[in-house]
Amino acid sequence: MASSGAKKYDVSKKEEAFLYEMEIREQKMLLIKEHEIRREKYLTYLAEKKEEQKLRWWQKAFLGTIIFAFCFCLVMLAFSFDPTASNWVHRLMGTILSLKL
Repeated sequence: MASSGAKKYDVSKKEEAFLYEMEIREQKMLLIKEHEIRREKYLTYLAEKKEEQKLRWWQKAFLGTIIFAFCFCLVMLAFSFDPTASNWVHRLMGTILSLKL
């Protein structure tokens, strides 16, 4: 009789250990799911931040045009002070300004 009581005790301990193990597994699965959700949110945040930092092609073209125009004006201004170059600079500037775009 004592052995049947011991067997019942062993079975109940095994069931208790099994239930505890199942509970631990569920907690681990919840942690993994939460981690995956946070990871996805962070990856989307990084993608958005990278997109914001990256200049679009039209922004690059616009900045390039402004820089080119500024450099062109500086070169023309520098050449306009040279007596030998001032004639062709003034003719070139007159041609550019008379263009009807």
